[in-house]
Amino acid sequence: MNKPSEGILLAEARSHFPALARWIYMDVSARGVLSREVRAALDAHLDDRMMNGATDKAHFFALVERARGRFAELIGAEADEIAYTKNISDGLNMI
Repeated sequence: MNKPSEGILLAEARSHFPALARWIYMDVSARGVLSREVRAALDAHLDDRMMNGATDKAHFFALVERARGRFAELIGAEADEIAYTKNISDGLNMI
């Protein structure tokens, strides 16, 4: 069975991050580069807020919980083990 090499897999993953075509990004604790998919999701969310305001809090909270669940699945955790904080320092201080 032919498997793609690690180099091909890395290049495919990097292709989702436009900034990486120009920069080597190594900072993992302060600011991050966005993928095209994250940018599209942010734009859609902001467009919805701009056009509809904050009228549907239940939808917003469901979106947050769905993101929590998907992230938990990605790292092999349970959703109730994932906490949102405003930044790393805030999260570490809570611990």
